[in-house]
Amino acid sequence: MQCHSSCTICNGPKQEDCVNWSEGYFYDETTSKCEPCHLSCKSCKPPGSYLYCIGCREGYYILEHYNDGTDQCEKCPEGCLSCSSSKYCLECQKGYVMNE
Repeated sequence: MQCHSSCTICNGPKQEDCVNWSEGYFYDETTSKCEPCHLSCKSCKPPGSYLYCIGCREGYYILEHYNDGTDQCEKCPEGCLSCSSSKYCLECQKGYVMNE
């Protein structure tokens, strides 16, 4: 059986049949559908905003970690592929070099 694209495990082909959600989605109980997380989030908890991330996508870093296990993700500085803060680039995007 093929699942909806927002599911990794399902009981049927429709979005509401999801049992486990693909990275970047969360289950919204008010709509009974899988909804996309904020673009900075690897995965998230409802309501899916940038304040409810569970890990950050590439090009973002954890600005703040909350007691409920969620993170607030912020975009890395221009030219950074990965970073640990707004001032510290760990890896550069193609065409950029580290400035010591």
